[in-house]
Amino acid sequence: MACAALSLGYDCPVGQVCKDTWVYRPLSAWPDEVCDSGVDDDQDGLVDCADPDCNGRACDGGFCVAGFCQ
Repeated sequence: MACAALSLGYDCPVGQVCKDTWVYRPLSAWPDEVCDSGVDDDQDGLVDCADPDCNGRACDGGFCVAGFCQ
């Protein structure tokens, strides 16, 4: 699995040693699920809130909870 690195570094005052923060996230060949599109965006056979990828994410009219938009 490939990963992408994103630097979350910040400005550091001259003469001080500052740490840089990095976040790694896996790259996917499939798009992320859009939780209110009515389409199986990530092609796993599950649509919108029925897809566990949407649990807790915004949907049309609320948030996906236990497979339903509430």
